[in-house]
Amino acid sequence: MNKPLLIGKFVGTHGLHGDIKMQVYTDSVSMLKKLKTISCGVAVYVVEAVREHKNVALFKLTNIDTPEAAHMLIGQDVYADREDLPPLPEGRYYAEDIIGLSVISTEGENLGKITDVFSTGSNDVYEITNETKKKTLIPAIRDVVKNIDLDAQMMTIWMMPGLFDDEN
Repeated sequence: MNKPLLIGKFVGTHGLHGDIKMQVYTDSVSMLKKLKTISCGVAVYVVEAVREHKNVALFKLTNIDTPEAAHMLIGQDVYADREDLPPLPEGRYYAEDIIGLSVISTEGENLGKITDVFSTGSNDVYEITNETKKKTLIPAIRDVVKNIDLDAQMMTIWMMPGLFDDEN
């Protein structure tokens, strides 16, 4: 079985029947609508329903029937089995697949590793941390990211002028 993927975090309750709000870390709530189970820590929950509400997903979980029961889950990271999520289109990746990749420039220079992925709305941003622990943010756009090879655990980027320039 594949390692579960982090899909979001429970951030609040909704209504009187135990619905819980989840900040979504996937492209859309629609990717989550066919989930049968999710996990938080060691607990596994059966998903009765998922719907979009404003900028969050609302989950209805079996045996979570009151706001008090839902409140106990706030702050928990939410995971799903990769097999339960729809396949991604070519050229799209889950953040957990990107984190840890070694990054080299198109000239072959070792730039560090991807240590975080941020969603900004228009495009993701990758955080690269080098050997001296210096962090650099790069936009996850085609002009910059030239190749991702998950088998080789390698990302090749074009060092757009200004991305890696020292601020001194």
